[in-house]
Amino acid sequence: MEGFVSLFLFILFPVIGIGLIATSLSKKYSSRKSRFIFGVLSLCIPALYLLSSFKHHNKTKGLIYGEYSLKGERQIKLILKADSTYLMDSLPELSQYDKGRWRTTEWDYYELKLDGMNRQLSFRISSEGDRVVLRYHPWKKEDPKPEQELVFIKEEK
Repeated sequence: MEGFVSLFLFILFPVIGIGLIATSLSKKYSSRKSRFIFGVLSLCIPALYLLSSFKHHNKTKGLIYGEYSLKGERQIKLILKADSTYLMDSLPELSQYDKGRWRTTEWDYYELKLDGMNRQLSFRISSEGDRVVLRYHPWKKEDPKPEQELVFIKEEK
């Protein structure tokens, strides 16, 4: 879906817009003013889409700051800070304590990437009710694969 949206919004709309503006400069068409207006509008649509997705991305990023515990436990194991740093307590599944920087990526789903001291971990961001849930998602062969699903749930204060 994302590839189709990118193709349609960022390639076809600008080409159509430039074409409409170019034909509005020709005197052989009677609807030159409306062609020019539609051309400008079709050039503005990708910019408006980028602005709206940027605002949504910042809102999502603001929702994930906080403290997380493993599902079924009450002890805090992961802290995501507003300055894009994190601290992770030692987990047997991942075999070490870790700290570093975090970032979010938007694909068909939202992904949280933790760039640690010596590796990168990926989590899918979802929600259960009104709580934020992070599910460990190994990408590479060398990524550790826990025996049970590794799920962090945001603790409400």
